[in-house]
Amino acid sequence: MTCWALTPVRKLTTIFAAGLFLFAAASMSAQTFNVIYNFTGGTDGGDPVGGLAIDPAGNLYGSAFTGGAGYGTTYELSPSGSGWTFNTLYSFLGFPANDGAGPTGVYLAANGTLIGETQAGGKSCRGLPQYDGCGTVYELTPSPRTERVLYRFTGGLDGIAPYGLQPVAQHGGDFYSTTFQGGAYGSCIYGYACGTSFKLTPTSGGGPWTETVTWDFGSGSDGAEPASGVIFDAAGNMYGTALAGGTSSGCITQGYSGCGVVYELSPSGSGWTETIIYDFRGGADGGAPYSGLLMDRAGNLFGATAYAGSGGGGTIYELSPASGGGWTFHLLYSFAGSGAGPNGQCISCPGSYAPLITDGDGNLYGTTYNNGAFGLGMAFELAKSSGVWTFHDLHDFTGGADGSNIWPGLVRDSSGNLYGAATDGGANGFGVLYEITP
Repeated sequence: MTCWALTPVRKLTTIFAAGLFLFAAASMSAQTFNVIYNFTGGTDGGDPVGGLAIDPAGNLYGSAFTGGAGYGTTYELSPSGSGWTFNTLYSFLGFPANDGAGPTGVYLAANGTLIGETQAGGKSCRGLPQYDGCGTVYELTPSPRTERVLYRFTGGLDGIAPYGLQPVAQHGGDFYSTTFQGGAYGSCIYGYACGTSFKLTPTSGGGPWTETVTWDFGSGSDGAEPASGVIFDAAGNMYGTALAGGTSSGCITQGYSGCGVVYELSPSGSGWTETIIYDFRGGADGGAPYSGLLMDRAGNLFGATAYAGSGGGGTIYELSPASGGGWTFHLLYSFAGSGAGPNGQCISCPGSYAPLITDGDGNLYGTTYNNGAFGLGMAFELAKSSGVWTFHDLHDFTGGADGSNIWPGLVRDSSGNLYGAATDGGANGFGVLYEITP
């Protein structure tokens, strides 16, 4: 399966004819698609796999997995007249600087600080060859943008490879996220343990932060290999997804059985108690929930799976609190596509990897990694009216000037414009940033 690796996803070299791209653009009668930046793979970076953050002024922030000094960059793209201005905020040095390597998504704190994760780098990691490290959590402070590593993973019980497509969540002054591997239990991809949920707590004097593992995955039916971050409700309960594990035997994802779960972690004394909210079966409901979760004001959870469903290309779902306790699963949409190989193994999951976003009317917006008219990804809307959900294809990526392989999700500005990143393709083959206007 090519959905996760410590080395960057490789760029597709197939370039569609210009007429094909024009056809795709012309098919969008209600909105306009524009590429607003082409990565070069040089000092600006390349292969943006993580999601964007946006501030009230409309400035965009994100990370590129490769390029810069060799190990990726964190950047800002700012509106400037009728165009955009690109600024590299930080270029990762990798070993021996131990500042991290392979950055993914970023989180924008209220004070303007950017918090992000790198899948590798930081320090020696149990002999793992890639980038000599198991990953980091870092911050970039504003004015000037200065990088400081908050935590370096060691590859033991503390975890390996914070995935970071949906980066850290801030709650009560601490930061929470997950690692894809490491921890105490299980034998998942490459023989490593099956991942953790963790908390980072600031220390006095500005030193490295303190990590506390809030849950070790892979002990049984509790889920395995969490590939996205977590969210909180008003009561302090934590929610997330694990793309593998659970009780179903119908899926093999990243070398581990089970179709994935949605879980809740509730504070319990000095620790946390896990409750499985939903256990995916790999059928019409979907499988491999890479995507993190979105919670609306009524406490309903929304998410996406990367494969299975009635169309074979993943699903969009809602989980609603039931009046008698527990949760009720609602299937909102099934994508067409095929991502299942022998024995139900997820070979190249075509569906959504990134969290959904919403607007003031409760409509949902997201992306898919592949799928779409050309099999190279799409941006979409699920519009809600009188309890009925209607699917709108906002853009089908062609692999040409518009990019391809859409790992990141979308952000939305105050005018309703949507912004995202394509991991591959574009004018230079290193990905693009794009805008979809209503």
